[in-house]
Amino acid sequence: MNQKSLALLFLITAAALALRLSGVGSLLPQMTESDSRVIHQQVEHLQRGDEHPERDRNYGFYPLLVAKITACCFDDAPPRTPAADLEEHLQRASATHEHVRIVGAILSVLLVPATWLLARWFLSAGAALLAAAFAAASTLELWFAPQGRPHAAATAFAILAVVAAVNLRRRGRPIDYGLAGVALALAVGSLESGLAVLPAFAVALLLREEPARKASIAWTALSLAILALALRWLYPFFFAESHGRDAAQLTVGGGTLNLFGHLIFLDQFRGAGFAKLGATLRDYDPWISAFAVVGIVLAVRPRLPEKWKDLAVLLAHAVPYAIAAGLYARTYQRFAMPLIPYLCLLAAYAAQRISNPLPSLARGAVLALALAPQAWLAIRLAVVRREPDTIEEAARWIADHVEPADRIVVLPSLELPLPQTPAALEENARMSDNPNRPWFRYLSALAPSERPTPAWNLVAMPMATDADRAAIQNDPAAYVRGLHAQWAVIEVYSEDRKPPVLRSVRIGLEKVAERVARFVPDRVDEGEDLPIVYQDDEFSRTSPWAWRAARARCVGPVMEVWRIRS
Repeated sequence: MNQKSLALLFLITAAALALRLSGVGSLLPQMTESDSRVIHQQVEHLQRGDEHPERDRNYGFYPLLVAKITACCFDDAPPRTPAADLEEHLQRASATHEHVRIVGAILSVLLVPATWLLARWFLSAGAALLAAAFAAASTLELWFAPQGRPHAAATAFAILAVVAAVNLRRRGRPIDYGLAGVALALAVGSLESGLAVLPAFAVALLLREEPARKASIAWTALSLAILALALRWLYPFFFAESHGRDAAQLTVGGGTLNLFGHLIFLDQFRGAGFAKLGATLRDYDPWISAFAVVGIVLAVRPRLPEKWKDLAVLLAHAVPYAIAAGLYARTYQRFAMPLIPYLCLLAAYAAQRISNPLPSLARGAVLALALAPQAWLAIRLAVVRREPDTIEEAARWIADHVEPADRIVVLPSLELPLPQTPAALEENARMSDNPNRPWFRYLSALAPSERPTPAWNLVAMPMATDADRAAIQNDPAAYVRGLHAQWAVIEVYSEDRKPPVLRSVRIGLEKVAERVARFVPDRVDEGEDLPIVYQDDEFSRTSPWAWRAARARCVGPVMEVWRIRS
């Protein structure tokens, strides 16, 4: 470890942070990710000091590490002075969600030094830095890190726990046991799947070097005690009395495990997740994945590697986790994130092997060239995420072309970032008064005199009841006419996207309205109706995500504005 390597690692880590914070408020407040309400509401409970937060199901959906850090770092008290303009109102409405994202993004950057710490045991100094750079520029990590979810932070803590386990195996000093306990606590305290690092800890204990074996069993107990204290602090809902469908639930019944609101269907462990993991790595991180495959081929050898014990600790985390995620049919793209650091190691190993026969200067050039395509993908993604999204573009079109008094109906999957009239706010309470609609809640909480103007008559299409949804699907055209609106703004739902009720609205519009504007995230509108939003694993048909995002002009769903014929 020399000063030059540390300086380069610092620069790579700083670049990783800049990439993750670029566009951190993307799509806010008009469209939130499906999980964003969870940590957001945890923070609200903590800041208010609620007496029984565990009675809110969302309070225990994830452990509280990210929420506690956010609550400590940010004061979400209402501003004392009125907002100067609409832009400031939108920023204030987004702030509490954006704070969660900022904390998650900063914590996720720990993945970069953690990957380097692992890689330096197996690779040359240059290749170890390349592995860290791959982790910094991974488009899968970059896409999910600035979202209101804990998965990117949990990935970083899990790799730090593996690093701590290897250190424990090698040296076994009291401080190594303490650090291992802290790292385990952070991994488990950020996400339930952090428990997957426990096998690495167990293998490290089993394969300790001779000096480490002399440590008293009490030091192992210290590690586990730190983990137990973290469970008590970061899973307080687990120790509370359950009142039904609340955060304290941990039950098994009818083939379903209810893990604090996560419903795990035990009959779905049939292997279908392997294809999803493979598709995620192919579509989100194709360059790293391709290099990793080369690394696997080059790493195959008839005898055990020299550092097989350290490798065994890594595999004790990566392999069981990959098997569990691969077996489960309802695996999501973000579940592949803990595997990315290991792919980065393999990719850097491939580049090292390819460059080894070359002179020193040429070896450095090969490592730089290996990183270049991934760096381009990462930079393009950061740039795209900073641009005004398609929902903002639709809102600007409405502001420029529609009279505020006209009735405008909006698909309730999102909000237009425009002021709403008092009558519209009252009507929208039925569909929009929920934590995933920060713009509505922000406007509703303002005194009428403080609300931005001019205000538009923007109304969410009623879809709250079974009768509403049946009316849409039975006769979409009659449903649209019954809204008594002059304009409609929709997110386009293609034929294979759920729920079908949202597709039916467009069918009705095609019969009674004319489309006057369309906004797509792609540079050229080729009729593709797939959005570039928080995730696309709910779609039966997807595109090569990293390539499409890198060539896009912005993010967002495909938006259309329709003028309804009178």
